[in-house]
Amino acid sequence: MIIQGEAFSFFEKIFKNKLPSNAFLILGDGRETEKTAELLIKFLNCKNKIYCKKCSACLTATPFGLKIYEASALKIEDARDIYSRSRLTSWAGTKIFLIKASSLAFDVQSTLLKTLEEPGSNSYFIFLSPSDGGFSLPLLSRLTTLKIALPKAPDEDFNKYIESKNASKMLETALTYSKDRAKTEKALEAFEFWAEEKIKSLALDLKRMLIFTNDLLMIKKRFYDKTYSNRQLLEHVILSKTYLE
Repeated sequence: MIIQGEAFSFFEKIFKNKLPSNAFLILGDGRETEKTAELLIKFLNCKNKIYCKKCSACLTATPFGLKIYEASALKIEDARDIYSRSRLTSWAGTKIFLIKASSLAFDVQSTLLKTLEEPGSNSYFIFLSPSDGGFSLPLLSRLTTLKIALPKAPDEDFNKYIESKNASKMLETALTYSKDRAKTEKALEAFEFWAEEKIKSLALDLKRMLIFTNDLLMIKKRFYDKTYSNRQLLEHVILSKTYLE
């Protein structure tokens, strides 16, 4: 699901008839993603699941049943703790598990999948991640994925060549906006689109294509893991582009 416009109206609409899920994945990073998660928690914590702002749960500043797990890579001990806690009876009623992690190992995902398949009563799960690339298909199938629609960047010139998917022009000035993470992400998206079209139109040898594909996957992984600076990644993109020319 794409969250477009005001998030409160979006949640009000999807919660109106029936809860869409007891487990959610919110894609993105930054304050907007955090605010979306906070609002979702308020809807889930409400006794009527509508964030009525009147019940005792809504009037509580911090939900008593909220447990937060935050790490770049979730530990297996944390995954097991989530499983155990989800099956306990909470005097607060609702149990909400907020999991902020960009990396989930195989054993961690297996434990989380088991948790979602056998959730305790009144247990809800919210995952925050910059990408769904690190989630297995079985785990994703248990999650309602939410993605925030990004507003258009105010830079008109930048928008013009992003919209035209002119990768060559984009990369000529790429390093000048490397401090802007949102623009870097848009640049990577535009470059990926350009590369896909280029591959379709050219008869490239397999070796060059494999090198380029591996490069692109590594660039995106490093971007979402935040292990390299935007400038380093954009420089890598500029070099990788030569494999398709």
